[in-house]
Amino acid sequence: LTEPIEEPPYFSIRAFISSLVMKLIVPVKTNFLLVKYPFAKELNQRFEARGIGVRNFGNAPGLENCLRISMGMREENDIWFDVAETFSDEISTQHPELDTEGMDL
Repeated sequence: LTEPIEEPPYFSIRAFISSLVMKLIVPVKTNFLLVKYPFAKELNQRFEARGIGVRNFGNAPGLENCLRISMGMREENDIWFDVAETFSDEISTQHPELDTEGMDL
């Protein structure tokens, strides 16, 4: 192949995370995402309720409000994407002032 294969919009992790008002902490070249999110505790509870295991760092120094989300098979990723997107939409409705630009995550 001489031309790079374009990723479908679905796989634009940076755009997806930004749309959820999260801040990506670790480069996307890993098999996991480390995201910082003001509502990490609540999102983790939502994940747990759906049987999705992610690592919540709680108040660990330097990792406050961070979640480590492992990438899995497409079907598994679809599930956590949907849960995160639904949760984020609810939070955005309750807190329309949230925006990653200029927000101290």
